Amino acid sequence: MNVLIFCGASLSVLKIEPISHMVHLLPFSYFNTINVLTKQATHDTGNQQLTFATGMWVLIFWIAVIGGLITIISRIHLRRLQYRMVS
Repeated sequence: MNVLIFCGASLSVLKIEPISHMVHLLPFSYFNTINVLTKQATHDTGNQQLTFATGMWVLIFWIAVIGGLITIISRIHLRRLQYRMVS
């Protein structure tokens, strides 16, 4: 199921017209690296910021955000688990 979601998102995000002005901020846009490197994705969306360098920064940003969320959620879960063990 996850593979279908990621593949569908990476292929469809460049085709959705209303979000074409902010597609450079979405990590799914850079999964199809051949189109980004050849600037085909830039041509298709009309978004000049859809480049390899921008993709690297966007992917690093989203890795940090998701890593931070995972850390926060795991700490909350650990505190709840410790609280249950004490009670």
